[in-house]
Amino acid sequence: GMSPYFNSSSLKTASAFTKLLKRNVFKKGEVNLDIGGGRFDNANDLLKDKAGAKNIVYDPFNRTKAHNAKVAKQVSGGKVDTVTINNTLNVIEDTPNQIRVLEQAKDAVKENGKVYISVYEGDRTGNGRPTSKGWQRNQKIEDYLETVQQVFPDARIENKIIVIDN
Repeated sequence: GMSPYFNSSSLKTASAFTKLLKRNVFKKGEVNLDIGGGRFDNANDLLKDKAGAKNIVYDPFNRTKAHNAKVAKQVSGGKVDTVTINNTLNVIEDTPNQIRVLEQAKDAVKENGKVYISVYEGDRTGNGRPTSKGWQRNQKIEDYLETVQQVFPDARIENKIIVIDN
């Protein structure tokens, strides 16, 4: 069936990366874990070219079991500097699975690391429904904060991105 972590199959990198690169959040030599990053490596190239940072994609629905197992081993226990979760929470229908993604982020990010979450807001009505590209929650970024705070109590919103200082 359709992946709950569906990312558009075009090679468009999540716009959040552009915003975050402008804010200089990715540093030379640092590692970012991109949860739900899809099947393409264009974000890897973007972070390497623009910031000298390494991007690793973890995506249970768009990457092989072997790839995800390798990544999990690489990152778990607080090994990455930053985590991005772009356009992922909005395609997960139920809260427990959103929490699972957030807990993966918490496990991977090192002390004093940061987590950045962006969502596609759809029509912003809050009426979730299936689309040709999988489920869409159609919620505003503010609507996700309470769920995120179950895992990261200090999460806040800055310019339409949820920011967490670990």
